Amino acid sequence: SIARRERERDEMSEEGRKLVKKATKLLQPSVFAMRMKPDWDQATPLFEEAARIFSRCRAFKDAQYSFERASEGQQRLGSELHAVRHLESAAECATKDKRHEDAFHLYEQGFTTFAGIGKVAMGAKVLANGAKSLMEEGKSELAEKLYDVALEAVEDDGGVDSSSAGTLVLTSQDLFNSLTKILVESKRYEKAAANELRYAAFVNSLSSFNSSRSLCRAYLQAIVLNLVAGNGQEALATWND
Repeated sequence: SIARRERERDEMSEEGRKLVKKATKLLQPSVFAMRMKPDWDQATPLFEEAARIFSRCRAFKDAQYSFERASEGQQRLGSELHAVRHLESAAECATKDKRHEDAFHLYEQGFTTFAGIGKVAMGAKVLANGAKSLMEEGKSELAEKLYDVALEAVEDDGGVDSSSAGTLVLTSQDLFNSLTKILVESKRYEKAAANELRYAAFVNSLSSFNSSRSLCRAYLQAIVLNLVAGNGQEALATWND
């Protein structure tokens, strides 16, 4: 019955709150417990379990908080991969609760965590996943911002380390295509054309990657988009390039 399900949900929420309380206590110094500093080793699994419980009973705000604390714990324990996974889970909870700005910042935080250890391509994928999730919610403006951050990241990384050109091109191709799609759907054709030229400039900057095919495709799409926008002069200039 509905009443029984609500009772079970309340009981699960209470169990989650007890775990959070216990975990929080482990982060506080205690002379009695001979604990002089936060005990993230014991607290982190408790936050993780609480997050799973809150998610199951659809207490998404509490789940988001618990995933964020679990992420902090994993980062302090030296596991950035698990930290980012928890941030993505926190963002998913925020999205389900229609707190899209929270989700946006959590995806950004996931990228920053990966970028901090030199995993820029992995960070860019986190942003791309976040952008797709926000697009499904109809939040195209926030999604576009995440794509922009991701593209700036792969552009900067490509300029530093061209030895990873193949990986960067595969990552960037999806990012540029996705952003172009958003711009076309919102009928911003000139900006979509500029995005294609931005992609062409990026792949052309990767000396260890044979970019001729990607360049031709990007230029052709830019020409078509400028023609659709009614900007024949820019289309001609792109053709001449």
